Amino acid sequence: MTEETVVLPTADGPAPATLAEPAGPARGGVIILHEAFGLTEHVQGLCSRFALAGWRAIAPDLFHRVGSPVFAYDDVASAIKVVEDLDGTDLLDDVDAAPSPPRRGGDGAGPLRRRRLLPGREHRLPGRGGPPVRRGDHVLRRRDPHPELR
Repeated sequence: MTEETVVLPTADGPAPATLAEPAGPARGGVIILHEAFGLTEHVQGLCSRFALAGWRAIAPDLFHRVGSPVFAYDDVASAIKVVEDLDGTDLLDDVDAAPSPPRRGGDGAGPLRRRRLLPGREHRLPGRGGPPVRRGDHVLRRRDPHPELR
């Protein structure tokens, strides 16, 4: 498994992201959106856990337009101040800038599946029952924008 910081090109300038790749062929991919505290070690750890389970995982820094702050979990007031100034269209642009997750055993985008991971519950990654994922993180896979070209 490899983990690295990559730079995604967006209309508002470069956006850092954490990318984790499995050791072998990817079973698919996920785009992980961080919570109000920024691209924390916890979110980076989620990318690693998905990669260890065989998934390609990327977490774009949704706060790159305001200097990529990372807040302590007890600094809720500062985190909320940044979140209140976010624009939904900009966030969607950041998600679109992420590389397309591969289909099982191949390249290109797979179907979108949204899954809300509930706080306080233990969830298993799809497939082989990989390591548990906890907290209230969203996990996304992107829908193929051009299925007619397959």
